Amino acid sequence: MRDKIKNKLYFDKYIERQMKRVLIYSADVNDGQIKEDRIQAVKSLINNIDVNIMIAKYSRGDDIDEIGEIYEDVFPKWLEVFEPDYYNKNIKMLSIGICLGVSKNSIMKVYEMLCTSRKEDWLYEFLVKSYIGEEVDNDIELLFKKQYGKLKKIIIESDGIMGIKNYLSKNWYNANVENYNAHNLSNNNYYWYWSFEVGAIVKLLGLDDTILKDMKYYPYDLVHYKEERDGIIQ
Repeated sequence: MRDKIKNKLYFDKYIERQMKRVLIYSADVNDGQIKEDRIQAVKSLINNIDVNIMIAKYSRGDDIDEIGEIYEDVFPKWLEVFEPDYYNKNIKMLSIGICLGVSKNSIMKVYEMLCTSRKEDWLYEFLVKSYIGEEVDNDIELLFKKQYGKLKKIIIESDGIMGIKNYLSKNWYNANVENYNAHNLSNNNYYWYWSFEVGAIVKLLGLDDTILKDMKYYPYDLVHYKEERDGIIQ
C-alpha cells in the first residue's frame, strides 16, 4: 500500500466498481446505445474513469510496470478526447508521463494541442519545456495562482528540495485540490491526494529527494521509476 488513508480492501472495491462502469459505458458505445452527438462525451467519461483507476492502482501499491502499461493504453485515448479546459487531468497526465519517462514526442503532442487551444499556463510551460530541454518562459502567468503560485515562486527562486518539502507539508493539500476531503465522504469516491506535478518537477530539476521519500502526497517511487528508460510511448 502506498496510500495511508484507506486500506487495500477499500481500493479493491473502488477499482472493481470503476471497472464495471467502464464496461457498461463501453458496451453502450459499441452497441450503438449512445446518440451520435453524445459519443465523444461518453468516451471522455470512460477515459476519465480509466485515469482514476490507474491512479487508484498506484495508491493501492500496484507494481509501477503495470501503471506504465495502463498509461500507455490510456494516453492515446486521452488525446482522442482531449479537453484543454480540463486542467487537473491535463496536469496529472503530463506529470505522470514525465515521471514514467514517456517520449518527448508524446509530451509535445499534448503541448501542441494546448497551444492550438491557446491555453497558456506557466505550469504547462515548465513541465513541457523542461522535459524537452527548451528554455522556460517564466513571464507566462499561472491559470491557477492560488493553487500553484507558491510552487512557481519556489522554482523560480531556486529554493530547492527544502522549498518543495515545505510546500508539500504546508501548502499542497487544501480546499483547491481536486478530490479535496473525499476520504471523509460516504460516496467512496476517494482515490488519491498525490502531488504528481511536484514529483515531475523534482525529477526535471534533478533534486535529491531523499527527505521526501516518506512524505504524504509525494509519489517517490514513481519519480524514480526506471530512470534509465528513454520512454514507454513513442
